[in-house]
Amino acid sequence: MKIRFILAALVAASFALASESAYANTVYHLDLTGGGASAIGTITTDSTIGTLSAPNILDWQILLTTGVQTFSLNGPSNSEYFVEGAGLTATATGLFFNFGAADQSALIFENPVVGSGINFLCFNDTQGACSLDPSLVAVRTTGASTTFSIGSGVQQIASVAATPLPAALPLFASAIGGLGFVGWRRRRAG
Repeated sequence: MKIRFILAALVAASFALASESAYANTVYHLDLTGGGASAIGTITTDSTIGTLSAPNILDWQILLTTGVQTFSLNGPSNSEYFVEGAGLTATATGLFFNFGAADQSALIFENPVVGSGINFLCFNDTQGACSLDPSLVAVRTTGASTTFSIGSGVQQIASVAATPLPAALPLFASAIGGLGFVGWRRRRAG
């Protein structure tokens, strides 16, 4: 009877562990290059699936390179972001931007503030909401600016790396196995 109670408690704990990880933030890895420029880093969201808006983006660490110089956009500590329209969407495996949208969709990460035009990464739809270049990615550092295409329509701009199992999962599995073995020995002995 005691074994059953312990087993039930362990099963309840595993459900709690699973539901806690379901609400964890999602880190998307960005690796875009073109036109002699690159934007490499991470964008962290609140794990919302579907169309994203400004409150869904929690943090970002993006290294901009224009061939002339580099600049790091480090989350809200040195930069701001702006989401306009319905062009930014997320799945469990990637972030996507609709370069073919016509609703002035844009995603901008900019230093020191949005609108300053100093250091930024910008995704434009057909309306060219930032940098006036429709359907392109714009990368700018103080010394240079570059735009390039990664395709038309909906394109993946970042992906989720494979997630390792939580450290508690193997421990939980060995505990269940040990309890099963103890129960089997007791039944066999009794």
